[in-house]
Amino acid sequence: MTKIKLDDDWFDASHSECIQWLENNNCMDILLKWNWEPYGDKEWRRKEKLGLAKRYPSRILSPILRRMDCDDRLCATYPEVGQNECPVAMIHDFASEGWEGNSRWKSIADWYEDTEAWQW
Repeated sequence: MTKIKLDDDWFDASHSECIQWLENNNCMDILLKWNWEPYGDKEWRRKEKLGLAKRYPSRILSPILRRMDCDDRLCATYPEVGQNECPVAMIHDFASEGWEGNSRWKSIADWYEDTEAWQW
């Protein structure tokens, strides 16, 4: 299993891109009602990023949001070559590697659309 190293620029940019989309589309208030909380503090994000990398070394995950009532995390994942949008994945953190979940969306917008459908 190869461990991929990326610099902090990608992690910061992916987080900023997703949070900016949520803010620009007035989604933050509704996310808080659904028990989602953004990783706003850079140091908190860094610790979560390191923890995710340790628990799931075969995945490149940049934490964006966390559920306050469970261990679910919404993370940006490294895009494939030629992909313009930043894909996201739902991770059930602290599960054994391979059991953390594999729900993926091609963008934060697609995730939000699906989330709206199953939250209410």
